[in-house]
Amino acid sequence: MKNKEQKTKILAVLLAASLVLIFFLSVKLMEKNKPASVTTTLAGKPVGGTVKEGDVVEVDYTGRYLNGTVFDTSLEEVANEAGMYNPLREYKPISFTIGLNDVVSGVEEALVGMKVGEEKTVTLPPEKAYGYWSEENVEEVERLQVMPRVEEIELDMFEEVMGQKAVVNQTVESPGMPWEMVITKVENNMVYVKHNIANGTVVPTYLGNSTITVDDENIYSTLQVSEGDVIATDIGYLKVLEVDENLVTLDANNLLAGQTIIFNLKLISINQVEDQFANQPAY
Repeated sequence: MKNKEQKTKILAVLLAASLVLIFFLSVKLMEKNKPASVTTTLAGKPVGGTVKEGDVVEVDYTGRYLNGTVFDTSLEEVANEAGMYNPLREYKPISFTIGLNDVVSGVEEALVGMKVGEEKTVTLPPEKAYGYWSEENVEEVERLQVMPRVEEIELDMFEEVMGQKAVVNQTVESPGMPWEMVITKVENNMVYVKHNIANGTVVPTYLGNSTITVDDENIYSTLQVSEGDVIATDIGYLKVLEVDENLVTLDANNLLAGQTIIFNLKLISINQVEDQFANQPAY
């Protein structure tokens, strides 16, 4: 589980991301300037024997509460029987590397030593599953975000992102957003654009939908969430504990935190991963 400082930083990033949905040009610039990732190609080779650390495994699984209720499964048949079938999901074995903590520790430990085709049922306490619920993972965020109506953009960036020259009084689309912008001024290598957005516009953000109100100077974005809502984000699910006029209280604990759970596991395959560049000479 992440500590309080980490969670605070993550939630701050999520709020910033919500604002970035409007200030799209900053996002475009960051995407263009971020360093390219380096990818190492790995060659997978099926092996016999038993699972050990470093092996890539494929596993079918079903997770249940202690009362037998299914909360997740990789099996379409089980999902149908449990009344939780999701037509948008592809039901298939999950693949992960033992030792990289891609799954809960209790599942990794249970798989070590298993053979292909073997099945196992394990009961996992919170410390081997999704941890314990912690007050440190509860944070308050501002419900209202305020942004300037007029945005200043470097001329070169504007032309690169928009693919056109900046002309005063010209109306341009705001990429990814349901409104337009008007170029109000171009001077000193800066472009000034005014967002033309109507009162009542609903905008999707990383923390749920926001309703927009505007005046001549600012855009006001108010989160429209309710107590009990569960929000899917890049860091997992956030549960809304409380909403008032100014603040939203979010619970970043895993939804299964504090639960003792049961996993039915079946090992489908074992693959030993080798770095295909390992035997090449160094230069």
